[in-house]
Amino acid sequence: MNEVSCRVFGMVFDGLTRREIPHERLVEGLPVTLEMLRGFRKRVDWDVFVQLNERLEELCGGPEDLFQLGHDQLRESSSFAFMRPVARVFRRPRDLYWMGTVWFGRSLFSILEDEFEDLPDKRIREVIRIPAGYRDCPQLFHILHGVLTATPQLLRYMDAQVEMELTPRQATYEITPPARERFARRTIASLTSRYAAWGLVGAMSDQQDELKESYQELSAAREQIAAQAEQLQLIHAIGRELSEHVELDAFTRTVAEVFEKHLPDRRIALWLQPLGAETEALLHKGAGMSGPPARSHPLLTGKGTVGRLEVWGGESDSDARRDELLEGLIPWIALALDNARSHAALQAAGVEPPR
Repeated sequence: MNEVSCRVFGMVFDGLTRREIPHERLVEGLPVTLEMLRGFRKRVDWDVFVQLNERLEELCGGPEDLFQLGHDQLRESSSFAFMRPVARVFRRPRDLYWMGTVWFGRSLFSILEDEFEDLPDKRIREVIRIPAGYRDCPQLFHILHGVLTATPQLLRYMDAQVEMELTPRQATYEITPPARERFARRTIASLTSRYAAWGLVGAMSDQQDELKESYQELSAAREQIAAQAEQLQLIHAIGRELSEHVELDAFTRTVAEVFEKHLPDRRIALWLQPLGAETEALLHKGAGMSGPPARSHPLLTGKGTVGRLEVWGGESDSDARRDELLEGLIPWIALALDNARSHAALQAAGVEPPR
């Protein structure tokens, strides 16, 4: 849930703009909006991210174009502007790759598994893996190929040489960083790094805020799911209680008690549609009600209409959970009323109801 930071889409939008492709085409028919993707502190599910990458490949033209998007937009995209002062803390491209593995990449993609290894001759091996159970996304690996190639540019180096081995749900990159930087004056680099450290602190703080906000959203979602499960259990418990009463009088009293206990701000009138009769019969009407009801719910089963429930009150109630409880109880009331109606009809005909 919410495995990907929307920060990654800033690069995508800049790439689409450069190619004169309308941003709306990226999300057409997908369960996400441009407004959401433009919120840097928002996150999306992995499956949605994969669908967006598949659409991006269709729009851009293929793997080579995805590589170029990652290469060009690393330095040019405004969404990664915070990376530039962070990069100046380091002096070697190797350290940028290490930072990207242990910090930046993990903050953007919470599920990705990664490995970082120093090889002989100052080469580097990075392995990025999508865990089993998650959809493959080769488009992401092609974009990252371009990003890793351009990474030394953040320190004003030339591009790195990056070889990619692509297998299902995994990419292995062997990186040969450039041997010479364009500006090699150590004193200037040292002085710059001192001030750049403040940018690093600020950027890491932003990342921490983003992760904290994502955690809070996840916690809120879990609380909502728990509340919905509790509500569903309550509806089922009440429904079973209603179903136990086959006598109309006992059923009617139980319905009134349920509303007094769980929905005390609602007043009800319960009507029965007798079998073989056109005129409804009033079973129960609460006291102190005037005017037309706020709501009228037909009570339906597979056999047709069995009655009607009218409800007064609750118009100004801001607690949606009470409305959800009422809506959840309607089918149970209809089924229980149908059983009680059938029982009453058998008794009236002098037939002993089955036990």
